[in-house]
Amino acid sequence: MAWDTTMVQMLRVLINDLADTPTYSDTRLTQVITVAGQYVQHDVNLTTTYTIDVVNLTMSPDPTLTATLDLAFTNMCVMKSACIIDQGSARSAALSAGIKAVGGPVSLDTKDHMKGFETLLSQTACQNYEDMVTQWNAGRGIANICQFILGPYGDEYDYAYVVNNPHGSFYSKTS
Repeated sequence: MAWDTTMVQMLRVLINDLADTPTYSDTRLTQVITVAGQYVQHDVNLTTTYTIDVVNLTMSPDPTLTATLDLAFTNMCVMKSACIIDQGSARSAALSAGIKAVGGPVSLDTKDHMKGFETLLSQTACQNYEDMVTQWNAGRGIANICQFILGPYGDEYDYAYVVNNPHGSFYSKTS
């Protein structure tokens, strides 16, 4: 299977779009995945550089094939895609949120409808993606930045005393 099949199916599971007649077409989900791939490459320091064409819907190398398998990139792309779709759903819900209509004995009130989407955005795909990026960067991506040298170099260290220290101490000015 190619990325545009595997990742689309993974995304459908996350956004609960598994009905016989899905809400989103495969092409639409592929578009979202390529956009998410651009974000992922920007947000994390990957070992592989992907060539992603959002217009022609291509991604190379394929992160889902055995020879070039990259589960971290695949999972982050799918999670970011779910986040993008959830944000779009929240925007659509916001347009209809706060409507109250009364017609005789019948009333329609959608003021509380937006609260569910706010929770969705703060506690699911978007937050999960942010957590994935943070964990990746803390564990792998920026680990080299966090390295430092432990040694005898304190505030009192004077490099001039390394060779000719009259006090006999290598580590400081005082003996």
